[in-house]
Amino acid sequence: MAQLNRVRATARPFAASQHIGEIATPTAANIPLLEHLFIGFALLMFTRAIVPVLRYDATTVFDPTAGDSTLRYIYVSIFVVTMFLILSRLGPFIQMLTQDYTVIVLMLLPLISVLWSIDPNLSLRRSIALLVTTVFGVYLASRYSLEQLLTMLAWLLGISMILSIAFAVLAPEYGVMSGSQAGSWRGIYIHKNYLGRTMNLAFIVFALLALSDRRHRLGYGSLALLSCVPLYFAQSAGAMVMLLVSAALIMLARIVQQSSTNVAPTFIVIALLAGSGMASAYADFSTVLGILGKDETFTGRTELWQFLIQFIRERPWLGFGYDGFWRGWNGPSADVWAEIRWQPPHAHNNLIDIWLSLGLVGVTLVGLNLLRGYRNAIRWSRAHSEYVYIFPILFLAYMVLASTVYEPTFLQQNNFLWIIYVTVICILARHPDEITYGLEHSTDEQS
Repeated sequence: MAQLNRVRATARPFAASQHIGEIATPTAANIPLLEHLFIGFALLMFTRAIVPVLRYDATTVFDPTAGDSTLRYIYVSIFVVTMFLILSRLGPFIQMLTQDYTVIVLMLLPLISVLWSIDPNLSLRRSIALLVTTVFGVYLASRYSLEQLLTMLAWLLGISMILSIAFAVLAPEYGVMSGSQAGSWRGIYIHKNYLGRTMNLAFIVFALLALSDRRHRLGYGSLALLSCVPLYFAQSAGAMVMLLVSAALIMLARIVQQSSTNVAPTFIVIALLAGSGMASAYADFSTVLGILGKDETFTGRTELWQFLIQFIRERPWLGFGYDGFWRGWNGPSADVWAEIRWQPPHAHNNLIDIWLSLGLVGVTLVGLNLLRGYRNAIRWSRAHSEYVYIFPILFLAYMVLASTVYEPTFLQQNNFLWIIYVTVICILARHPDEITYGLEHSTDEQS
């Protein structure tokens, strides 16, 4: 019985409880293969894999307001297909969307910001892209259970890992960076930071599956270790620090799951904040692992942040409009670039970027959404004993870390991490006792 009661986080179809209220329970059996393949392809494209690395080299200069035309056509095609899929199952989608009102508000606020944006046309385009990106995340939550989401992520991240290693070893002209960061692996991504970010998440997913599934523990454990290989050769100090923090957070999340008090959750929040600070501080610091030689102002980030705070004071409540601040030499970012003498595409701090776009209102709404999700993640983990149910806690922590070490992740259009975040938040909004997935529940019901 103990063997049957374990969660099988594999591609095998998951049986589902029949007592679920009004929301239809997603199962692998009732999702067509073509839809699985479409979701996998869409998520791969949202990681910005393959296409950019084949089209551009390290010397390419991007227009911050234009984006990539090829990826834009791909995203539009994905959203058109998604709309047809949603319309075919509109009821479950609407029910999923209304589970968490903060998601709806976060979808609409960027659109409303067009009213006060310093570049209404740009804000409108970007906010529409964010809207449909968020819709894709809600659609994913209406189709997948938590275990199925992990299974999809395992396939996606495993394929990305193998392809990245192949690109770096067999086609280094594509898979290895040149110029000032020559020798650093970037795999199937345009920059080594994208590779590091993806492999960090791959380590978390495979480590959880290894702990959850004794039968396939060796295989998942080997994949977790293999994910460290491209991460190491990416030569990203921040990614290495984040890997260590992620490993520690797995243990802390397990403590939260097994604890019935609020002491452990408080402790993990403190650890997360400390880990975020350390990862941010060491992301470009020369003494970490001896990989990168950077100056003691963390590559100018502290100077950048101090200067951006002055702009926040100009529009503290509503900001400059969604994505209205960073417009290269055509917006307020031009003054920033001229002052600090380098050209960052964003603030290297998601909190500051949200504040610049949507003001204190936006920061507050994102914070409330994150705290609500964290509360629900703890509730879900404590309702089940398996390791897979601590994934939401780990992913929320990962989102905060990734937005600090790499680039903005919250409220980002056409962004893989924002999609998974929305999916996890929507799944968590349902009560864990109302909807249960996995072989253990179907077995218990039969007995």
